[in-house]
Amino acid sequence: MIEIRHLQLLQKVAATGSLSAAARELGFSQPAASQQMRALERAVRTPILLRNPGRTRLTEAGEVLLRHADAILARLALATKEVSAITDLETGTVRLASFPSSSATILPRALSMVGRDHPGVHFTLVEAEPPESLDLLRQGECDIVIGYTYRRPPESEPPELLRVPLCDDPLHLALPQGHRLAGDERPIAFGRLRGERWIAGCPRCRRQLMDTCQDAGFEPDIGFSTDDYVAVHSLVTEGFGVALLSGLMLSSIRLGTLELRSVTPTPVRAISAYTTPALATVPAVRTTLQALAAVSRQLRAEDALDPVSAPT
Repeated sequence: MIEIRHLQLLQKVAATGSLSAAARELGFSQPAASQQMRALERAVRTPILLRNPGRTRLTEAGEVLLRHADAILARLALATKEVSAITDLETGTVRLASFPSSSATILPRALSMVGRDHPGVHFTLVEAEPPESLDLLRQGECDIVIGYTYRRPPESEPPELLRVPLCDDPLHLALPQGHRLAGDERPIAFGRLRGERWIAGCPRCRRQLMDTCQDAGFEPDIGFSTDDYVAVHSLVTEGFGVALLSGLMLSSIRLGTLELRSVTPTPVRAISAYTTPALATVPAVRTTLQALAAVSRQLRAEDALDPVSAPT
């Protein structure tokens, strides 16, 4: 079997014209170098060296092998350099999947944090809601997913993935101005929302709304379903219904004409980053996960996830 060390020795012999000189440059003893060369000749089943007084030359077979050795060792050196660059965070690409309100809040700040220290690391992003985004991770189509689970109904975490908790994202009741409950500063019990028409979001969000309303003793009248937060805002503003909006989303959009109120019990979704145990060992992935966690701590410290107290 031809080994890398055999090719390195062959390359040095060709450059120095001497087996002993090649051995010295590579840190081998003369007997060890001779043994390796004999092993190479056995592997290719033909002589490689012509040992003449004063200079060692390569046979025709040795010249052919040298050409391939030069190419192989050059590619190996390039591969080693590229792997080292990824390991040292000089380069690399992290593929992300995220839901829209996270893409507008947590994600940009986290990627900026990584980019300041490691400008050679690049990112790609696709927007996807769980569970579809988690399927992308399982299929190897992304490296990190930012997703969420609702407290009610309880949702289990995928056991085969590594979860990094980021923050809790409370939901708030969005009312049109002039609504009968708009001026009530106290948390609004869900039971008081019986008879309201609702604007709901994605299927998981709709299920969460239905279960919360059922816990309060009524079936919600869902008149509109849309994942577009701007559309939800406009529909609520024009009086077509009420909606639950996440604090994360509200922290990034200040459109102004809604009444926001707390509700009890408060619906909460847990925001997390997901990857695989193997991907978590990749330096660029690990550093990005750390940045996502750091930005989430900053958002909690800034009370960015509690927009009810802010002017709306």
